[in-house]
Amino acid sequence: MAEKHQILFYPVGEGDTSQVVLSQGRRILFDFCHRPNAKSADTPAIDIKKRLKEELQAAGCDYLDAVAFTHAAIDHIMGSTEFFKLQHASMYQDKGRIKIRQFWMPAAMVSFGD
Repeated sequence: MAEKHQILFYPVGEGDTSQVVLSQGRRILFDFCHRPNAKSADTPAIDIKKRLKEELQAAGCDYLDAVAFTHAAIDHIMGSTEFFKLQHASMYQDKGRIKIRQFWMPAAMVSFGD
């Protein structure tokens, strides 16, 4: 567990992903950008899925305390539906998906119908 708060900025190419790790070990992820070519040595973008799973495993947990999407631009949510466990539909609940205790997003991202 960290003794100080930490802010981690991940090199995901043109996009954003950052994480705040509080001194008590709580984790808040801001945005999520996993590029399809992230595993290639030809790109500076990291494999954010792999990195986050490694960090959570090292911390002894399989969840993030909160995930916040600042807005719905693709470079802020790319790959998220394949990575996170979402309770609203069984298709998003495969084994190995990362759990989210709280999900923060702008109301504009929620469809309320007509």
